[in-house]
Amino acid sequence: MAESICSARRSSSYHIIRALLKDPTCRPIYALSRTPDSNLRDGVSYHAGNITNATALHALLQEIKPQVIFLTASSKSSDFTVKGQDYLDIHVASTKNLLAAGRMASSVKALVFSSSVMVFAGEEHIDLNETLTLWEPHSKGTPYDLSKAATEKLVHEANCEDLRTVTNRPRLMCGEQDTSFVPGLIGVRPNVQLGDKTNFIDTVSVGDITPLKNVTVTPVWLALALASTAQWAFFILTLGQKKPKTLNKLVVSRRVRTHTYNIDKARQALGYNPVPELENGNKRSVEWKKLKREEKKTDLKTN
Repeated sequence: MAESICSARRSSSYHIIRALLKDPTCRPIYALSRTPDSNLRDGVSYHAGNITNATALHALLQEIKPQVIFLTASSKSSDFTVKGQDYLDIHVASTKNLLAAGRMASSVKALVFSSSVMVFAGEEHIDLNETLTLWEPHSKGTPYDLSKAATEKLVHEANCEDLRTVTNRPRLMCGEQDTSFVPGLIGVRPNVQLGDKTNFIDTVSVGDITPLKNVTVTPVWLALALASTAQWAFFILTLGQKKPKTLNKLVVSRRVRTHTYNIDKARQALGYNPVPELENGNKRSVEWKKLKREEKKTDLKTN
């Protein structure tokens, strides 16, 4: 069964490819990326391209004839250089191209879209499941969340007998190729705690890392107020061109509010059973990041 991965450079793509390589029935495997120059794996055919180019995308699918497509292409949710319309162009417009090309390619039978739990409306998520409301266009969600929600609706509406579509909504992921969670912790103050630790976040350990006596606890209301102040200060000083990378309302809100999800449907329909190895996953994330930093230092010395 031929498989195709869109956006081979994403962390989720790395793990999908690794899983497919372990299954001998999933051959051949193709990966599409704008710059397929890193994280290359034996047994995978890599192609340079962009799913925003409808003509080139159609030609590629006609050539490689995949049966299942995994769509993982996405911008970062915290990339403040990306404007609202840019998110729509990256997520919605490119997905329209892929769905159209998939319909015209008779070989394509299914499309799996990697979305985000942040497509659900609301600042706090408590044991949410698939029936909850998604963000509506022009609501107060972030541009990333709104564009992901709009893309999900496109994918769901495209589901038919000839092209089966499904969405998965991962939360924070840890392990090799983690370019978000662990890197985001590097350089932060270890003795400052946002919130009172009463919130829960799926896939993130809520255990103690630093002895409580060494921690300054910042109440939720104060943390959000500081983030709002910092964001406005950046807006004024940079004429609206930049936002603080760590102390902004989006990042702080997602750290101090509860985000838990009900996965009963995945258990029943897919036989999914999560592996309880969060601590080991965090260790692998840290080790992988340390390895990459050492490789970068070596490259700088040799060059």
